[in-house]
This record gives sequence, structure tokens and C-alpha cells, in this order.
Amino acid sequence: MSLTIQEIKQSYPSIGRPQIIPSQGELVGGRIIEIFPEFGCYIELTQFSRKARIIWKNYTKNKKFNPRKLKLGSEDIFRVDTIGENIELSRIGIDEADVKDMFNKIEQSKIVHTMFSEYAFAQNITLETVYQTIGYPLLVESTLTIYDGIKNNSLRRDNNSILDKLLEKHFPISTVFKIRKKIKLFSTDGSGIDILKLVIRSTLEEVRYTFPGIVVDILYEASPEYVLYVEYTDEAVVDVIMDLLKQNGEKYKTIVI
Repeated sequence: MSLTIQEIKQSYPSIGRPQIIPSQGELVGGRIIEIFPEFGCYIELTQFSRKARIIWKNYTKNKKFNPRKLKLGSEDIFRVDTIGENIELSRIGIDEADVKDMFNKIEQSKIVHTMFSEYAFAQNITLETVYQTIGYPLLVESTLTIYDGIKNNSLRRDNNSILDKLLEKHFPISTVFKIRKKIKLFSTDGSGIDILKLVIRSTLEEVRYTFPGIVVDILYEASPEYVLYVEYTDEAVVDVIMDLLKQNGEKYKTIVI
């Protein structure tokens, strides 16, 4: 049983605390369910299964915007402006990073909701019971979201074969890649080893902050050669580290190859 955003009529409590309506100023995900070209459109809020409204002046500042080109079912991120007889939304001034983060949370919630739905079906119990007995306690334990609680292995302590199988299906343990890459560092102004150490230290601090849980180091071999050592779940992180090295190298007059 695979649920889509259109098929799920209940809320996604796993996105945070269980609640009936959003808070003013909160970012919410939703899809367009009705379009009125002269006025605005109605949005079904993903996390709350409630209908909200957005007028065109709060949808975009683009004067060439044509509402007739919008498609029913299109998904987007909105900010709750006011809550009254209607929940009023806006898309103006939302940071792109917040949009990306919100879409990520919604996808995480859909994974949790699908797994809990399958568990409820297998156990012949209500979905509400699953959230109350398994999901909501994780909010207290992880202090973040149900998804985070599951990723932190909080459920793997339970000796429940059905739940274990669903965990392996929806939350497989990630493969950790171990990577060694030879690199070369040159100081262009004759500053010597101290400036190279500064470039390395600055880069490692930024990488460890950006990618929690990563194992990373840059080891000296023989001038000008070093070895970049990484243990992480995504091989592409090496390219990110190299870009950071080069950025810091430019700042401190160091060439990175």
C-alpha cells in the first residue's frame, strides 16, 4: 500500500507536534485544489487536511503571472498570514532554503505515514492508535520529529517482527562509503605550512558542521601531497569538500589540486 499526497486525508502529525490548524507565520505545504482566475485559489494543506485560501497579490509579484497556467494538484510551500473564517496564505518573501527544508519534511512525513498505515493494516488497528502508541512518544524522546526519532533507531529497540520488517523497508540502514583521495596543496605566497594548516582546519570545521556524523580528515604525506579521508553515506560529499578546500585556498592564497 503506497499512499500519495492526494490519497491521504488525515494530517501528517509526524512533521512535528499533533495539531488541528497551523499557526500564524508557520510554513505549510499544500496543493492547489480550486482555481479562480480573477481572484485566487484554494489550497489543501498537506499536514492538516484543511482548506486554505491565497489571493493572487499574495501569490506572486510577477505582473506577467497568468493564473490560467497553474495546474490543479500542483504542490508548493506557503506561509500562513492570518487565521480567521478562512486560513489566508502567502508565497511572498519565503526563503528558498526554507522551501527546500519544508519539502524535505513533508517527504519525510509521507514516509512515516505510509509505514504507519501499513502497520495499522497488518495489525488490524486504527492509524490513530499507531500514532498514539508509537509515533507521538518519539516526539518526546527525539524532541524533533517522528521521522528523526525513527532515524535515531528509537524504534529498533522494540522486539516486533512486523514493525522491524517495515523499518527495514522504509528506513534501510545506509551504506557508509570509505573514500581516500590524494590531493595537493601549494601556498602561493611562500607562507609555508602554517597557512596550509589554516586552510585544512577551516575546511574540516565547516564540513563537520555541515555534515553531522561524517568522518573526515586531511592527512599529510609528503609535500605537497595530502590524503583526503572520508567516511560518509554519500560519495558526492567529496566534491563538496574539494569545493570548500578551493574556496578557502583562494581566501588564503593556496592552490588546491
